[in-house]
Amino acid sequence: MNHFITITGHKHYYGLIPFSIGECLTLLPEHDNLFDKDAVAVISPVYGKVGYVANQKETMAEGTVSAKLCKAYTKAVIRFIAGDYIIAEIIS
Repeated sequence: MNHFITITGHKHYYGLIPFSIGECLTLLPEHDNLFDKDAVAVISPVYGKVGYVANQKETMAEGTVSAKLCKAYTKAVIRFIAGDYIIAEIIS
C-alpha cells in the first residue's frame, strides 16, 4: 500500500521553487522541535529545509498520512503539486 504525505510550511522557506514532480526529498524527524514533538522536516538536496510533513487535519490533503505516522521513513518523492498542496509518496 502506498502512503502519501502533504508538505506544509513551504511558504516560510522558498515557496514552490524547490519542488518538482519526481524530486526525491529526505524526511528528518526533529525530536528537539519546541513547537511540535512529532515534527518531521522535509529536506531538499539543493535547498536544505523546505518545509514540514503536515501533522494536522487542517493542513493535510485528504488521503495523506500525518507526520506522526511517517517518522520511521526517510525518503519521499513528489508526486502531485496542486495549488498550495505538495503531495509526496513515501518510498523508504
